[in-house]
Amino acid sequence: MHFINQRMQKFFPGYMTMGHRGMDDHGEHVEMGHMDVPRNSIPMVGSFGPHDYITMGGMFTILKVRERVTDYDRDPGWYENPPGTLSSAADEEEMRRDGIK
Repeated sequence: MHFINQRMQKFFPGYMTMGHRGMDDHGEHVEMGHMDVPRNSIPMVGSFGPHDYITMGGMFTILKVRERVTDYDRDPGWYENPPGTLSSAADEEEMRRDGIK
């Protein structure tokens, strides 16, 4: 894509090809301050969540469901997964146990 960007930027300064992940890359660049939003556009960026960047992609909904909510005026925060319910990288012993060198 870098080659395409170079050629297009001769005619359209600031041109950037959309990546293979849709608008994810663009939103992260804007959110982190690496790229300005054109002044005639409405920024449609996402936000960082507990695990990674959450893309907005034009429509964006995060539904937070909690048991026993006592105060509807405060954000309950991100869901905290119970211990042992998220995948993680295997350590050397686990790799060896599973026959992976």
